[in-house]
Amino acid sequence: MTQIELKNAAWRVYGYFFPRPCENDESAFKRAKAELITNLEKDLSNVKAITFDQYITHHK
Repeated sequence: MTQIELKNAAWRVYGYFFPRPCENDESAFKRAKAELITNLEKDLSNVKAITFDQYITHHK
């Protein structure tokens, strides 16, 4: 992973990093990372599923 890719990945995880009162930072990191991965996988699935007609209809 390049330095730019590392910064990008860390920034993305940071967007989900909100430690709970009874949670340590490592647990919060693992939870944030898992949530991010779930959302990225859902987004990727949606991108793979969209058709050209759907794109044209909703891109206006």
